[in-house]
Formats: sequence, C-alpha cells, structure tokens
Amino acid sequence: MGPSGQHPRRPTQPRRFRYAPLSSEHDRPTYRRPACTIDAQGRSHDCMVQEGHYTELNQTALDYVVQASYFPAIRNGHPVSSHYRMHFKFLIPQTAEP
Repeated sequence: MGPSGQHPRRPTQPRRFRYAPLSSEHDRPTYRRPACTIDAQGRSHDCMVQEGHYTELNQTALDYVVQASYFPAIRNGHPVSSHYRMHFKFLIPQTAEP
C-alpha cells in the first residue's frame, strides 16, 4: 500500500515482451507513453499509445498494458475506475552488421 493507504496503480504482474529489432539508425533509447482506463476490478480499457512513431514498439507497449492486471484506485475505501499513464523506455541493442 502507498503512503495514503491506497494500493499503487501499477501492474501486478510485470511481463517481458520481445520486439523486432529496428535498423541501426535507431540505436538510442526510445520512449512510449501508453494510457488506459483502469476499472474497479483492475482491468484495463480504452488503451492507446500517446507518443511514439514506430509501430513495433507502440504495439509492444500496448500489449503490455492490455495484458497486465492492476490494483484499482481506491476512493473512500472502495475501488474506483481511473485513468492511468505509463512511461516505457526501450533500449534498442545494436545489431552486428554482416
């Protein structure tokens, strides 16, 4: 529980996803900001990636937030629906040239 006695709204089951490597011109960190509504049962709805241009990474971030389960926000001792945004940082490894 957090400092205010509320459950944190982070995923309860972290997962690792594989994603297709990008070309060597994208060898620096890249960021994604998926956002969802988390319902009172801890399920995500209406998820979308708010920032990011590479569809492979957007889809990886979206897959993560859709498949994860969450602790819902608590108001007056009861779970409630809330909007939640995450920040992903992808470190793309450089691939060896043939």
